[in-house]
Amino acid sequence: MNIMKSGSSIRVLIAVLLCLFAFPMQVSALQTIDLDSDLTAETLVNSLLGKGVEVSNITFTGANVAAGSFDEGQDAGIGLNAGVILSSGKVGDVIGPNDYADTSNENEQPGDTDLDVLINASTNDAAVLEFDFVPVGSSISFRYVMGSDEYPEYLDYSDVFGFFLDGENIALLPGTTTPVSITNINHHTNSEYYISNSDDNPEHNIQCDGFTVVLEVLANVTPGQSHHIKLAVADKSDYAFDTWVFIEGGSFISGTDVAVSVTAPTDPQLNASASYSIVVNNFGPHKAEDVEAIIRLPDTVSFGNASVTQGTWAENNGILTCNIGTMEKEEIVTVTLNVQVKSLPLDTCIAQVSSSSFDLDFTNNNDPEYHSPIAKNDSYSADQGTSLNINSQTGVLSNDESVSVYDKTAELVNYVSHGSLTLNSDGSFKYTSETDYVGEDSFTYKVFDKKTYSDVATVTIMVNEAPVRIAFSLSNYTVHVSQSVVEIIASLSKISSNTITVDYATSDGTATAGSDYAAANGTLTFNPGEISKTFAVTILDNGVDEHDEMFNITLSNPANAALGTLVNSQVKITRQQSLAPVITQPDSGTSLADSVITVRGTTDTGATVEIFVNGVSQGTTLASSSGRFSLSGVQISQGENAVTAVATNAYGVLSEVSDAVTVSLDPRPEPPGGLATAPGDTVATITWNANSESDIQGYHIYRDGQRLNHELLTETTFTDSCLTNGRAYSYTVTAVDSNESESLQTDSVTGTPVAGTAWE
Repeated sequence: MNIMKSGSSIRVLIAVLLCLFAFPMQVSALQTIDLDSDLTAETLVNSLLGKGVEVSNITFTGANVAAGSFDEGQDAGIGLNAGVILSSGKVGDVIGPNDYADTSNENEQPGDTDLDVLINASTNDAAVLEFDFVPVGSSISFRYVMGSDEYPEYLDYSDVFGFFLDGENIALLPGTTTPVSITNINHHTNSEYYISNSDDNPEHNIQCDGFTVVLEVLANVTPGQSHHIKLAVADKSDYAFDTWVFIEGGSFISGTDVAVSVTAPTDPQLNASASYSIVVNNFGPHKAEDVEAIIRLPDTVSFGNASVTQGTWAENNGILTCNIGTMEKEEIVTVTLNVQVKSLPLDTCIAQVSSSSFDLDFTNNNDPEYHSPIAKNDSYSADQGTSLNINSQTGVLSNDESVSVYDKTAELVNYVSHGSLTLNSDGSFKYTSETDYVGEDSFTYKVFDKKTYSDVATVTIMVNEAPVRIAFSLSNYTVHVSQSVVEIIASLSKISSNTITVDYATSDGTATAGSDYAAANGTLTFNPGEISKTFAVTILDNGVDEHDEMFNITLSNPANAALGTLVNSQVKITRQQSLAPVITQPDSGTSLADSVITVRGTTDTGATVEIFVNGVSQGTTLASSSGRFSLSGVQISQGENAVTAVATNAYGVLSEVSDAVTVSLDPRPEPPGGLATAPGDTVATITWNANSESDIQGYHIYRDGQRLNHELLTETTFTDSCLTNGRAYSYTVTAVDSNESESLQTDSVTGTPVAGTAWE
């Protein structure tokens, strides 16, 4: 027996009136088959599946008449042609025309707990189709329509349906977390998703008084992991006014199909502008996430600018990366590349497209067709004993070919035979021949484009006899203003049997000739066999306290030789004074027991520091790069000692004398004599002779290096107890004087306790 909702008598009356004044009967194109036929739940689920999912554990719960398949839905006006239909009544009752206002069927089935929770009410006549699935992509989608005879009068008595993915309802209003329901989609609320088919003026050939537009479920999943989905519909509270849910066949998919194609410029002209068109398609059947197109320009063009109809782009060294983002099904994105033609014939650019969504077809992800890179032989020349530095623009990859969107990289195969080599992945390299080698050297390499390797190519280097070159020994000189001259050294790269000359000259920088230095110029002559020459520049002190200044020196006009790399140098004139040292160790006022100490402190970097004790030099040491210095072996004598230091900086300037550090020498007492041990049972007695010094305050005793007593021992005997019989113990003793100076430890003695042995 049907339990009718409030107002059900009115509904019955309406139904009677419709029967009395019915319009001419329509023949519905919609067809349904329920599970009372040969259909099974497995057949229904398999009809839902598109690409990218595998299913298992398929079950149906409910009346057989409440689930089945539908066909010819497009002709009936629901927007889906075929698929699976679930109902809170009979699936066959949905067939039009709409000639009943209150289509209802009681299947005498229980409700569903998930649907109960969804609407916070009890449900009846639930039809539930559920299964496990494993997706290949990171999302799933399917399309559906919900229709009902609750429309349009009984929105408050909304039947309920839900699609529960791993327990969470994913049948939601687009872009919201609101469940799709009769209450939430109707002629008053969210009407853009509603299609009226009222029984007083039905426009579509189905029994529903209203239904939704085609809606799509889109949900995130974990690729390769099993998920569970539950498709359910039920009556709310009673069994009246049925609801139907249509799910499109073949629409349950995971994955997408992105593709790329390249169109080259037509009739390109040398040194003129041209444009490539790269088209990215998402053929679906699903949206594609994180779509990225990588485009590699050919060597025959140079990049100008780019535009993309969706997303952003960035260019780096002829590689254009387009972050397109999400592409809906059948969406097209066009990338336009504007280039300058450098040479003809014009090569095509290489394009590759990818997506974080599972791609159902990889054959259309690249254009043009891929082939392995081609490495070509190269040749270079170098001077004997010098370094050949080749950059990436002229390196071994500069003439090689690749159709990969990724940068090609060079990998060494065989090393050189007559020198050293560093080959970098970008094709640049550094080669240095052996000092005495002249002739041909070579190495081999291959190209990798992140997919495959090329054949091996050979790089030949012709090593020529090196010419004699002239250069400065240093790029920078520093001289103190107090020094009268700075000596500049020019050197030959090797000894020559010829007479070689080169001109030199000074020029102003921030220093001024005649005020800060004396201008100098002349010719250096290298006689046969000579390797270096020195010339001097006079430094002038104008008496002005000013910042550091510099002037330039230059070599030019060589004869019987070539100029080297370092033919320009600078001389800095400084007025920097030498920093007086600061002694940090020992502390002033310290009483020391040892007559040989280490003195530490700080001063100018690289300064020479001389240490004095009571005015007597103890030696010199160099300050480190951090300005720290240390000198060991410094001798102090009995009584007070004044320790001082002076520093001479790198420019020969002597500092002021440091502040004196005063220390006194209090010699250690002598170690006690006569140390002996008498072992017993678990004990050992240690004895020693008293020291002869008058200021001895006591003694310390040590076992195996660890002190045993907490207070000074005033006796010359000590008993060590709780020992392990049979184990050897080592003992030493020290003496402590009134200044708390401790002597060195005595030579050790050994005692081994023995069970049953008496001790004294």
